[in-house]
Amino acid sequence: MLNLAQTNHNKALLWATISALGWMGLLSSASAQIRPDATLPINSEVRSEGALQRILGGTQAGQNLFHSFRQFDLPTGTTAYFDQNPALTNIFARITGGQASTLDGVLRANGATNLFLINPRGILFGPNAQLNVGGSFLATTANSVLFSNGNIFSATPTAQSAPLLSINRPLGLAFNQQPGTITVQSDLNVQPGQTLSLLGGDVNVRGNLTAPGGRIDLGAVDANQQVQLNPSSRGLNYSGVQRFQDIRVDNLATVDTSGPGGGVINVQGDRITLAEGGRLQSVTLGEIDGGGITVNAATSLEVLGNLSLNSPIDPLIAQRGFFLPQTTTILSTTIGTGQASAIEINTGTLRVTDGAKITAATDGLGPGGNLTITAARSIDVGGETILLGFLPEAVPFTEPVTRNFLIDQTSTSQINARSAFIPNSGPSGNITINTGDLTLRDGANLTAGSNFGPGGMITLNATSTVEIVGSSKSGFSTSNVSTASISSNNALDTIIRANKLIIRDGGVITASTFGLGQAGDIQISTTHSVEVLGISRSGLIASQINAGTFGAGDSGDITIDTGKLRIKDGGIIQLSSVAQGQTGSLKVTANSVFLENQSQISSNAVASPAGNLNIDTNLLFLNNGSNITTNAFGLDAGGNISLNADVIVALPLDGDSNITANAFNGPGGQITITTQGLFGIAVSESNTDLNEITAISQNNPQLNGMVDLNTPDADPSENLAEQPDDVESPQPIARGCQTRQFANQSRFKRLGRGGLPISPHSSLSSLAVWQDLRTDPEPLSQVIPPSELTATLPTDTPVQEITEAQGWQQDDQGRTVLTTQRQGPSHYAFQPSAPNC
Repeated sequence: MLNLAQTNHNKALLWATISALGWMGLLSSASAQIRPDATLPINSEVRSEGALQRILGGTQAGQNLFHSFRQFDLPTGTTAYFDQNPALTNIFARITGGQASTLDGVLRANGATNLFLINPRGILFGPNAQLNVGGSFLATTANSVLFSNGNIFSATPTAQSAPLLSINRPLGLAFNQQPGTITVQSDLNVQPGQTLSLLGGDVNVRGNLTAPGGRIDLGAVDANQQVQLNPSSRGLNYSGVQRFQDIRVDNLATVDTSGPGGGVINVQGDRITLAEGGRLQSVTLGEIDGGGITVNAATSLEVLGNLSLNSPIDPLIAQRGFFLPQTTTILSTTIGTGQASAIEINTGTLRVTDGAKITAATDGLGPGGNLTITAARSIDVGGETILLGFLPEAVPFTEPVTRNFLIDQTSTSQINARSAFIPNSGPSGNITINTGDLTLRDGANLTAGSNFGPGGMITLNATSTVEIVGSSKSGFSTSNVSTASISSNNALDTIIRANKLIIRDGGVITASTFGLGQAGDIQISTTHSVEVLGISRSGLIASQINAGTFGAGDSGDITIDTGKLRIKDGGIIQLSSVAQGQTGSLKVTANSVFLENQSQISSNAVASPAGNLNIDTNLLFLNNGSNITTNAFGLDAGGNISLNADVIVALPLDGDSNITANAFNGPGGQITITTQGLFGIAVSESNTDLNEITAISQNNPQLNGMVDLNTPDADPSENLAEQPDDVESPQPIARGCQTRQFANQSRFKRLGRGGLPISPHSSLSSLAVWQDLRTDPEPLSQVIPPSELTATLPTDTPVQEITEAQGWQQDDQGRTVLTTQRQGPSHYAFQPSAPNC
């Protein structure tokens, strides 16, 4: 039991708590007021009519009405009503008291007048805040509004800013000090076609902003900056701003301009974050083309998926039987005949993670908008959202694997453009990405799909590395870059330009068609290398570059231009046709091509001729069961293979690496090889376990193909003499002499190159010439004429016999002289060689 003292203490604590809450309520009620100041020629007036705060007075200048308040707070359930002449264009309401405004009621104005609310200290829109204005609405934490002729309407008024009669149209907003934060926790709506703008320091949106067919501007700028007002678009111009602050849209918040024309969304800041189901979206209705979604983030844009287990279900996905949290997304689409809004993103780094998406689509007859992303440093796309539930009876599939695959596909992070699943759908937009590094991981998708409408093109430009790596946790969804057609409409091309392209652990680049439409081409150009490495974590999907057809439409081509092409550990570059569609062709141009550990470059066709393979390289290396093959499995011919390589090597000799152009029932293909050297692989007439080159028809040998091997013109076997079978024994080797006692006193002196090049690989220099430094006497024929030469020689001069030198000696001057005999102690005789010399 509690003692009396403790009981009294608890009572006192209870009353203290109640009193504190009561005082807090009173303070809250007292602070929740609208109080005008006395800084205008005609001051504002506030009349309290119960829950209605009627605002009258103010100073009018032209079509503008100016109000000034010391305090502007609006409690829950109250309305601030600007009761002005409806014919006025703008209302400017400033708060000068130095306190942030808390608004949890309704802001109302007569007619179609625009309302500007200015408080440099900050503005909070509470959970119950609403807008009821006929025109546009702008809330800002700027210090002042700029007008022509140097006039300003400042929240820190001075004597010079008092006259307002010459003010006309506002030109901009000035941030002279550190601006306050704008936070929205409620739903703020403007009338269709109007503009809703929030311009402050940091901007946090945790509610819904709606401007049907109109415009929404979110801007976050730093101190000492100026933002211009664009009268034609009623938007904000940041061209003169040097420093920005942060914007966050989260907690299922939506920034939405869906309506006739799709509207315009413009978001400008330093670090911009969409998270926990936050959305920027524009859905175009009717015939008017969409306006566009633009996101400019100086440092970074992060689109982070919703990982909350308590999140509301995405209604569109739920209709298909998948219970997923509301997706964090930037979305543009059309359900009318007008074109969907284009999406333009400019940032330093972009992250799209945990199942988030950036989508430019069409769900109607109108065309989809283009998606353009410029990220100066990097783009990272990966991760999955949490799957909350699954309704089996809502999905017309019975195989568990198929269900799991579909579930997994809906939850991965994506950047995509697509056409609609309706007849006569408009075409998909194009995707253009410019960045330093791009990484797609954990099953992420970069796709431009043609569903029932024409497809779009993917153009990817990276100054450094593009990496497509891995799969989702289940392993069924692999990271991929893909274009596809499932109808009679064509898909478009995939173009990748980079320094390095790495595809590993199940990553895929694919261009496919599943209907009558033609698949797009894959064009890859890298300065350094292309690497295709390994398989997915499930072991089911190889890392690959694949152009294929699964219907009557033709497959596209693959073109690779790189410094080094490396395919390893089961990686594949493949052309394929599993139906009547024609297989495309492959062209590889590289300094070197390596196929290692059961990797392949292949072309496979079931009901059409196999596609052709063309490889032009300095070095082609095959290792451990790696193949270059074309295979026709029906009645058609195997494809042709053209290899132009300085050197072709296949190791080990029994590694079963092959170059084949085979067919099962139709004619074999033709293999043309032009090389300076062919090592470890040879032409064969059948398939074996060794390295071989074949062009056969397995079921019709009379239809075997042809192997044309072009080697150098000079045949090393020419001009070789046949050697006899019996070889004479060699003569005994003469005995050598023993080492002399002076052997260890030998010396080697380097006296120069004498005109030789620096290395055996260098050429002779034109400056390195041999010169004889001896001074030769003039020829005798130039001194004595030939006619007199005989007369000058005495006829009786005896001929001196030449005697072999027998030794040598040094004279008085130290010169060495050859002699015919030994003369004195300084003479040295030549000694004959001896076995033990």
